[in-house]
Amino acid sequence: MVTSSDTLSGIAARFDVDWMRIAEANGIAGPGYFVRTGQTLTIPAR
Repeated sequence: MVTSSDTLSGIAARFDVDWMRIAEANGIAGPGYFVRTGQTLTIPAR
């Protein structure tokens, strides 16, 4: 679950997955590629 200090790139680094793959798996689009506090993300396999 996304916390208030999380960023998409930070989450990607934590799980060793490209941030763009996380964005695509969760329908997150630019500009900005924002995640919301409390949002549950699908993390694709490496």
